[in-house]
Amino acid sequence: MADVLAIATVRFRSEPDLRASLHAAGFEIEDIFGGWNWEPVGQGCGEFIVVARSRA
Repeated sequence: MADVLAIATVRFRSEPDLRASLHAAGFEIEDIFGGWNWEPVGQGCGEFIVVARSRA
């Protein structure tokens, strides 16, 4: 089997950037958490867990 090389760029957004992008895409943000156990942003696993719905 041949070796496979993949190159990717990962972009992490700040919370304000994420909110602005979702708003611009037509979403209303209900909440953003900092982990899968509903921790506040800045705590938990460091991932953004977003609860949002379309404004349409």
